[in-house]
Amino acid sequence: MKAMFLYSLYKLVTPIYYRIFLVSMLIGCFILGCSTGEKTVKVSPQNRDASLEHYLNGIAFEQKGSYANAILELQDALRLYEDHAIYFALARNYSNLNKLALAIQYQRNAIRLAPENRVYREALAEMYLRALDFENAAKVSQEIIQSDSSYEQGWYNFARIL
Repeated sequence: MKAMFLYSLYKLVTPIYYRIFLVSMLIGCFILGCSTGEKTVKVSPQNRDASLEHYLNGIAFEQKGSYANAILELQDALRLYEDHAIYFALARNYSNLNKLALAIQYQRNAIRLAPENRVYREALAEMYLRALDFENAAKVSQEIIQSDSSYEQGWYNFARIL
């Protein structure tokens, strides 16, 4: 019953392109699971479901522009289940509140759990730029280029920093 309510709420507050992004993140993170390869932790289905509920509530608050409430919900989700998508959402919301030190901290945790995710690295570089930390922004942009030298946008972003 709660799932139907959350889905209908989610359907109302998100435009189609964002809905596609969220669905793909949810499928990748909560249904298939995320593994860093270092350790395997058993998570109870109840914790995972509760975490998902808090995550969706946080995204709904974010869509409404209520970033502080979104952060509270996302922190509740993180207490129940550690996932890179939750860290990424927390970083976005702290960034929206211009709390860049916290945003960078959460973004680094998202990257720690999903090091291959280029979107997370690009967001981190942007956060460093907003914080006027050009050295770290250049380092992250360089890492993006090193991982895929054919990625044109990465080269443009790197040149913009220099």
